[in-house]
Amino acid sequence: MSRRGFTILELTLVIAVMIVLAALGWPQIEVMYSGARLTAGADHVRGQWAEARARAIEDQRSYRFAVIPGTGQYRIAPLDDGTAGGTDQAGDPNAQPPLTIEDTLPTGVQFSERRGSQGGAGQDHPSDDSGDGYTTLVVFRADGTADRDVEIAFETEGGRPLQLRLRGLTGAVTSQWLDAEK
Repeated sequence: MSRRGFTILELTLVIAVMIVLAALGWPQIEVMYSGARLTAGADHVRGQWAEARARAIEDQRSYRFAVIPGTGQYRIAPLDDGTAGGTDQAGDPNAQPPLTIEDTLPTGVQFSERRGSQGGAGQDHPSDDSGDGYTTLVVFRADGTADRDVEIAFETEGGRPLQLRLRGLTGAVTSQWLDAEK
């Protein structure tokens, strides 16, 4: 007598084995993708830095890049009302509005509390007026430079931290993987 199908017990056992194998493999898959998420977050910030630098030159005004440490939130906004370091464009009907970006890194990626050392003269940045926890890391000036060299690390649970370095004078950005130890 030949069978034409599977019993419910056989199907249930196969599904149970598949679920157990998936549960065992999931942590390894998460670790594998944590590096990709970190790289995506660092590339995103690298692109935003380039946009802020380009707009600072174009608008002839300084832009700040600020983060909330320990989260993935960041902000790019004019340093002031737009009159310092450039011309006041309020009377120009063809002028673009100032660049203002508030965004977050990919899910699970955050700015590390252990930012790298910051070069330059070590001058303090003006604090953000909003009082919502943002810390200014770098200011892009109208001449195309940044006010300092800056290093910032990105972290995700279960992965090695990734660090971006911005060279203030040239705008060159490099990245390197850090040791997982704090």
